[in-house]
Amino acid sequence: EINIKKKTSLWVWIIGGCLIITLLTMSMIIFVGYWGYKKAKNELQNQNPNIEKFKNDMEEAAKEIEEWEKKSKELRNAIPDSENLTYPSPSKEDNPILLN
Repeated sequence: EINIKKKTSLWVWIIGGCLIITLLTMSMIIFVGYWGYKKAKNELQNQNPNIEKFKNDMEEAAKEIEEWEKKSKELRNAIPDSENLTYPSPSKEDNPILLN
């Protein structure tokens, strides 16, 4: 008896090669994405004190603005409405020139 070895089909090699290339590409994308995430996270942590200070300054400014708005509203409410004001008629004693 003669053993005849069957050749592996060319398509099996092509599909296998494509799968290996796809897996390598996907693992590189995942690695680069993870590395970039870690790098960005570290950069943000390094800048965090500046961000915290900015956030605190903005909160303080918002409180000041709120106080100024409240004072402004109180002042506007304290000023009498010019349309509702009644002016007393001048008398001769107050301004004799106007009544002559």
